[in-house]
Amino acid sequence: MSKYMTQAYACYNTNKIIRQKSTSGGIFYLLAKYVIEQRNGWVCGAVFNSEFEVKHMVTNDLDTVEQMMGSKYPQSDLKNCFVEIQQHLKKYHTVLFTGTPCQVYGLKVFLRDEHVNLITLDFVCHGVASPKIWREYLQLFLKDKPVSITFKDKIKGWKKWHIKYELTEKTVYRYGIYDIYMRSYLSGINHRPSCYQCIFKGIERVSDFTVADCWGAGEEDKELNDDKGLSALLLHSLEGKEIFRAINKDMVFKEYAPDTLMKTNWACVRSIERPKDRDKFFKVYNRITTKEKKKILKKIFGLNFKKKISYMKKRFLREVL
Repeated sequence: MSKYMTQAYACYNTNKIIRQKSTSGGIFYLLAKYVIEQRNGWVCGAVFNSEFEVKHMVTNDLDTVEQMMGSKYPQSDLKNCFVEIQQHLKKYHTVLFTGTPCQVYGLKVFLRDEHVNLITLDFVCHGVASPKIWREYLQLFLKDKPVSITFKDKIKGWKKWHIKYELTEKTVYRYGIYDIYMRSYLSGINHRPSCYQCIFKGIERVSDFTVADCWGAGEEDKELNDDKGLSALLLHSLEGKEIFRAINKDMVFKEYAPDTLMKTNWACVRSIERPKDRDKFFKVYNRITTKEKKKILKKIFGLNFKKKISYMKKRFLREVL
């Protein structure tokens, strides 16, 4: 018997188009569709604006919900979304809010009182990255203005994800671990200071749902683990469990013990370590010229032939051992 009240599932959306567009299994879209169509509600999530800054917005339009799909690593600007959500709740509208665990907690503190019409979805967060480095990376490394950006595109499958930069003249795919920005993110060097000591880690949370990539669990199940995207979904509340029963007809799913499902997803339970050179990096980065910034990002996070061979060797050993 599990020690957790939380229920856990490996699952994916049976809609092939939505699943392909999503980072993992397309579960957020199912929740948003339920809130808008079944409860005449509103959804708050993160989108790219025209400058590819990450912003939260509130909508009841499913086309806009599609823009909220997919991972976005720079810190999002919540603007006045909490006030807008509060106004909807006062009118007895249902609202689904999705964000980092600290954003979910912040919303609940802002609202003060519990609202039965509020549904919250957080995700397993590796940390949020500096919007400054993201903005300057786009200016320094993309020769053309982007039309769209997908951080985890499945053109080569879910497990070998690529970043897709759709530019006005052409579309560029970069293997995720080879991309300079993603290497800077995965190193942890450009995270917010609070992310190194996150107090919102753990399997049990204040949200109704937690979603994540489902790594490890389901490896033996070929129907689940077909390299098209698989979500780990945690249900924390009675409301969450009731909604799951209402939408799971549109899923393929399998229940696991929560600690079994999340055992290979370390970011669920612990913070990323603070790199010892983080402060030194920003001290130097913030005082050098634009030309020098491009040079230092390439030097620190770029992959030469030797680094690529080393990475490929480590990956191969992980897969065969």
